[in-house]
Formats: sequence, structure tokens, C-alpha cells
Amino acid sequence: FDQSPASLPVKGLGMSHAEYFRKRKDITLKHPNAKPIVVVSGRNNNAIYLPAEVVCGNELDAQLKMKLPMIASFTPQVRYEGIEEMKKYLIPGAQRMPRSSGGGNSGVGSGLLTSLGFGLADQLIRVNV
Repeated sequence: FDQSPASLPVKGLGMSHAEYFRKRKDITLKHPNAKPIVVVSGRNNNAIYLPAEVVCGNELDAQLKMKLPMIASFTPQVRYEGIEEMKKYLIPGAQRMPRSSGGGNSGVGSGLLTSLGFGLADQLIRVNV
């Protein structure tokens, strides 16, 4: 997550990914210093590094496609609240609020997240590194 297209060299070519896209693909990146750079699996499981601005998702998951009308039916305020709730879980410890203050979602209830199948729980997950 600490590399950008301008800072990450292309193996064996002696140029950055930003230079590679400009010289070899005739694409001048608008944001060559933007981090992170996206890594996808290429031939023989070799890593391919792509600037985020050239990555395009062209196919949605089938379950997400089915839920798009429901997602669109939520008001902007409800969508905003759902995003704010998810953001709490991206900051370690931020979700630990007293239940009386409305925090500590146990993964039950109603609203945008529950209807999309998200159940956020107040628990730590141990990850071996």
C-alpha cells in the first residue's frame, strides 16, 4: 500500500509503472502518485501491477445485481448512515461504544447493512501473520 505508479519500478525495464503506461501504452496517468497500486494475478500467477485509475469493474456479482434496485431505494441519508457504520469497523476499537449510545451493532436489526446481508459484530478476529 506504500507504492504508487510513479514510485514502483517495472521489473527488468528500468522505468516506473507511470512511465511504462506513458511510453508503452500511450496512457498518461492523471494521478501517477496515487496509492495504492492494484495487484492482479496474471499468467503463471505472476503479479501484474495496475494504477487504480485504469482499473474498471465490468461485471457485478450476481447477488449484488439482484440487490441493486433495493440499494437504490434507500434514501441518501440511510446509505450515508450505513457507510458510517461500516467505517467504524475499519478503525480498530472504534466500534466499541456503549450499547446505550446506539453503538455496538450486534449484526441484527434493520436498515441498509442488514438488508444487504452484512452482519457486523463486536468481536476481534485473530489473524496469524
